[in-house]
Amino acid sequence: MKLSNNNVLKNSYIKETSKAKTIVTRQLVTKSKHNDASLIWLKDGRLNPQTNQLPKEKIDEFLEIQDKVIVQAKKAAEQLKQKGYNDGFAKGKKTGYQEGYQNGSQEGRALTEKLTKQAEQNLQTALNAANQYSVTKQNELIDFAMKMAEILIKKKLDLDPATIKNILQPLLLKIRQPDQMLIIKAHPRYHQQIEKQMKIELNKLPNMRYLILDDFEYSAYQVTVETDAAVLSFDLEKELTRFLKQNQIR
Repeated sequence: MKLSNNNVLKNSYIKETSKAKTIVTRQLVTKSKHNDASLIWLKDGRLNPQTNQLPKEKIDEFLEIQDKVIVQAKKAAEQLKQKGYNDGFAKGKKTGYQEGYQNGSQEGRALTEKLTKQAEQNLQTALNAANQYSVTKQNELIDFAMKMAEILIKKKLDLDPATIKNILQPLLLKIRQPDQMLIIKAHPRYHQQIEKQMKIELNKLPNMRYLILDDFEYSAYQVTVETDAAVLSFDLEKELTRFLKQNQIR
């Protein structure tokens, strides 16, 4: 009976052990099925052997992906190689450029000095010509001023009271509107003379109204008579110019 009991225990132990092994085997298979998507690639980049349990089309798909990765890796390596070549070429080019720049800079400085010297000579020539032109024009202006003075002396063209009268009367006759306000502008030095002449004109036209304005911007030989309808002026400079043309004085 004792031996029989041992056999029973042994059989029971074997059954329990076999059952436990079966449970472990099922857990491994289940784990493989759950992890096949996360263990497709090993750490070294190769295809996980467990993927042999997958369908053939799935394995082919993974192998295609692996080939693409290898191609991309080779392409990246080639790019790095080309970059290294370009960097080395650029460095050598920069060195050659610096040497060429130094040589070109020396030639450029020499050319610049030559052009600067030529420009200075041209400038001096232009200044000499300008000075000669200025002297010529200055002599012409002096000659013209002397002739103008001669005309003023001979013809006595100055704004004396008689001249003021001779200037104002034609202007007033041209306006012919004594009921309007007359504004007379002239240099302040002739204010009294104009005032005296206008009082004489006022006796002829009692209704005439006038205003004498002094203007320092007017020349000593310029008079203007204004109304709402017209503006008339006398400018001795223009008269002299016309006189010069008439008498052909150069």
